[in-house]
Amino acid sequence: MTPSMAYWLAFWAVAVIALAILLRGPTRAWRRKRKYRRQMAKAAAYWKSLTVQARPKDGLHVIATMTTAPDRIHLLEPVLQALISGQSRPPDEIHLNIPYRFGLIPTIRRTPADADVWFFIVDDDVRHLPEALATLLDRAQADHRDAYGYADNYLYRRWSQPDGEVDILCGFAGFLVHRSFFKEDFESYLTKALSHPSSRFHDDVYLSNYLASRLPLGARRQRNLIGNGPRHWAEHRNSGA
Repeated sequence: MTPSMAYWLAFWAVAVIALAILLRGPTRAWRRKRKYRRQMAKAAAYWKSLTVQARPKDGLHVIATMTTAPDRIHLLEPVLQALISGQSRPPDEIHLNIPYRFGLIPTIRRTPADADVWFFIVDDDVRHLPEALATLLDRAQADHRDAYGYADNYLYRRWSQPDGEVDILCGFAGFLVHRSFFKEDFESYLTKALSHPSSRFHDDVYLSNYLASRLPLGARRQRNLIGNGPRHWAEHRNSGA
């Protein structure tokens, strides 16, 4: 090999390496977008394939409640559609709270303390399978002393356990609590809980703690159900909303 050939080989090797480094970011972003589009197409096909079979009336009154921010309202349509027309037992009311701070207080204030009402607490970026609310209500009718929710929808694919008591109800998965569970001290408790910035977006933690500490002894159970849990709406999660 002549010195000239060696020079040009070295030159092109360096050029290829430099080009690969320069294109690394854009190609990674392109791959991420392609993966996202495929996930969205798969999710759209999945939700389109679902069928909803209406259940008979059960005599319960259910309010689905969620909190969102103004810049997220345009993303709510699939979530609301899943509650309105996508449930075999749809909620009787849907309360959409847009407060100055995140919390359940607006819905509780609108509901009399003695009202026989169940709250279906959901996230604004998760839509639920058709039997999600109906399954929770079945359990609530069997034992109204408990609060009910779902386990993580990815975990049970690899490892399953019987339905049982838990320390924390997953807020993203949706859970069901009765209005009577929230006493007069709830607002003061929430103010104290939210005084620390790290608590702001962890409503499942401070709500579960409240239920565990305020309910009468013997009725402090919080149960997670394995199975008909939520399916995340990937467009919310991946868009960074």
